[in-house]
Amino acid sequence: MASGIIWQGTWLNNVPYSANQAVSYNGIAYVCIKSSGTSIGESPDVSPTSWNVMVRSGLTGATGPDGASGTSGSSGTSGSSGTSGVGGIQYASGLVNSGTFVSLDNIKATVTASGNRGLSIAAISTTFAATYSGGYYVTGGANGNSSNGSVNITTTPTTSLFGWNFSGAGDSVNLILTDQTNGRSYRIVMQIGPGYNGNLISIERLV
Repeated sequence: MASGIIWQGTWLNNVPYSANQAVSYNGIAYVCIKSSGTSIGESPDVSPTSWNVMVRSGLTGATGPDGASGTSGSSGTSGSSGTSGVGGIQYASGLVNSGTFVSLDNIKATVTASGNRGLSIAAISTTFAATYSGGYYVTGGANGNSSNGSVNITTTPTTSLFGWNFSGAGDSVNLILTDQTNGRSYRIVMQIGPGYNGNLISIERLV
């Protein structure tokens, strides 16, 4: 500052100022030039006979370049897997001995181990309402078919469906079953193996 100038800090509208007293107002430094001083509330920006600009704010500088990118954060943990959709066809199959089940969703199937030998089905965990129909093919070219209205499929395995009894290896059943409770449909295929061992059981989800 020039000699004799007395810095007063920020201009206050309730303070009178004397000559050579300097203040800051809206980012600009003013010095009082009025020998008799200023009156209260005599703002520096609108009182050129009382105040002179001493230091004016500089222009805003150009924007500096962007800083370097920070390091990448660690990856979050993977979310849990969603439930399987029902649109695609899914299968479960196997060559199993009588009494051994093949399972898919809430349904399982096998060849009965006693009584009339044929296709047996059951629920895995929860009873569901179902409708089903099917056909059979036996050695010598005989065949037949049947259907059933709505029945409850429980966790207790059924006897041979429709009471059919198969005695020859290669005898087969093709069954269409709709799980009305869960809105799904299946094709279940059974083919008798030699001595009721190595029987083909296939469960195919259609819907």
